[in-house]
Amino acid sequence: MISDFSRKQLGASILEVLISVALVSMLSLSLIQGGVYMQRESKRAEQSLLVLHHMENYLEYVRIMTITGSSIDPQWQGLEELGFDMTLSSNQQMSSLGVLGTKLEVTASWINPWGQPESAVLSTWVAFH
Repeated sequence: MISDFSRKQLGASILEVLISVALVSMLSLSLIQGGVYMQRESKRAEQSLLVLHHMENYLEYVRIMTITGSSIDPQWQGLEELGFDMTLSSNQQMSSLGVLGTKLEVTASWINPWGQPESAVLSTWVAFH
């Protein structure tokens, strides 16, 4: 027969095992959630950098067009596949030093893989044209 002391010890051992299993399970779930979060943020950063790269290229293209007054052939294949929209706004402005120039602003908007809208704006000033 099992003595009363053995039952208490057995009950305490089972309780310790259950608590340990619960803690290990919670830690495992936390690590999995952390990994998923890191993957998600990494994908978001990768997508944002790709959009910014294309925005910078487009801004340089427009600067060259503004300075030279002529059009060049852009070498961007696959912009449609990326799933973002770029818009350009330009206007003649006078600087604080009295120099007439053109302010160029490129705006991009896209939907990230989780369905949330994102956007970015790059602008520059072209004074020598």
